[in-house]
Amino acid sequence: MKKTKILPWLPTLFWMAFIFYLSHRQTTGISGTRTQRFFFFKTLHIIEYTILFLLSLFSFIKTKINKKPLVSASALSLIYAFSDELHQYLVPGRTGRFSDVFIDLLGIVIGLGFYFLIIRKTGQKNLNRD
Repeated sequence: MKKTKILPWLPTLFWMAFIFYLSHRQTTGISGTRTQRFFFFKTLHIIEYTILFLLSLFSFIKTKINKKPLVSASALSLIYAFSDELHQYLVPGRTGRFSDVFIDLLGIVIGLGFYFLIIRKTGQKNLNRD
């Protein structure tokens, strides 16, 4: 694979590794009420997957791997969300929750919203232009 096909994926791969790292860490040291912890961690999920979707979208667009980068970025992000919950399930002291995948999906949808907002603001039909 050429450098021009690999380099655009480095931010996406770095972000996936960062999510993996966060999922492997214990959360017991974070204080607050149960409600505060709930909102903190769910907000973190949304932010993580909004960023993952946008990074993977721009990686797909830049490398022109396929003609449906929105679908591909959405699928990649959602598959990673499932794998992240499985990973958390296997980490001692963590729990993997299927319901968290829906929170991650919300982040993906927000990422889609950002994409369409960028398209609207720039006046382009899509960002698949060089």
